[in-house]
Amino acid sequence: FTHESLKIAGGIVLGAFGEKDPLCHQAMWDMFLLFAQRFPCAWDTVPVRKVILPRFWGFLRHGCYGSPHVSYQCILPAICVIPPH
Repeated sequence: FTHESLKIAGGIVLGAFGEKDPLCHQAMWDMFLLFAQRFPCAWDTVPVRKVILPRFWGFLRHGCYGSPHVSYQCILPAICVIPPH
C-alpha cells in the first residue's frame, strides 16, 4: 500500500462500525481485526479520536446493532489493536 491508499483503506476499514446490518458483522469484524493487525501503521493515517472511536462507542452503545453473539468475542481483540495514543 502507498501512504495515500493506506489512508483511504484505513478510514474505510477501521471506521466500519457504522454497519448496522447484523448479518454483515462477522465479515466486518474479520476485516477490521485482520487489517488492524496486518497494517498497524494505518492508525496513524486516520483521526482515531474524532472518527474511529466515536463509531466504535456508538456500535457498543447500540448493543452491537443486534449481533452480540458475533461481536462479543471480537471486542477485546479489537481493543487490543487500537493504539493507546
